[in-house]
Amino acid sequence: MFDRLAVVVEDYNKSGQGRAVLQQYDANTGKAFILCVVTNLMARVHKKILQAGEICYMNASASFDSLNNSITLLYTSCVVGALPLGIFITSDEFEVTLEKAVIIILLLT
Repeated sequence: MFDRLAVVVEDYNKSGQGRAVLQQYDANTGKAFILCVVTNLMARVHKKILQAGEICYMNASASFDSLNNSITLLYTSCVVGALPLGIFITSDEFEVTLEKAVIIILLLT
């Protein structure tokens, strides 16, 4: 499963539609599954909307699928409403996992 997903992430990064990072799950080392995506639109929001550097809303789902993965959307607000900043999918909701996912999102912008 992760090998196929790694190929999809690589293809997405080559497509020019945005950037994505995959950290594969590894039970032996305790690494959580993290998939972060920042589309070109999201990257433009980071650069053009001043509020993106000041305020961020997080909307997280709980146990989205049979694997209990959590999907978290990051938004900022502006005059026209909410604008997307990034999305990440994680295998758990531990603080260290969410912190790493947010750091990856910031590095992608």
